[in-house]
Amino acid sequence: MKHTTRPMVTEELWLEHRESYVGLCADCGEERETCEPDAREYPCEACGLAAVFGAEAYAFEGCEYTDQAGERVLVSWTGGFADA
Repeated sequence: MKHTTRPMVTEELWLEHRESYVGLCADCGEERETCEPDAREYPCEACGLAAVFGAEAYAFEGCEYTDQAGERVLVSWTGGFADA
């Protein structure tokens, strides 16, 4: 399994994602609407991978998905919230 990291969003953006049901793709970083805060491996409309995670999932858990090559990837969202 590959392991990679992604920077955490700002606290303001995270709260907006949680309240507005927006998720983030762990692979390409694109946002997806209509994504429950605890969603895991929803399909990404930008890259096509099942790598979208809801706000609660990406902030507090590792995000595990299958990449284009069929390899499992574990993404950790690093640090606390980013500066605005």
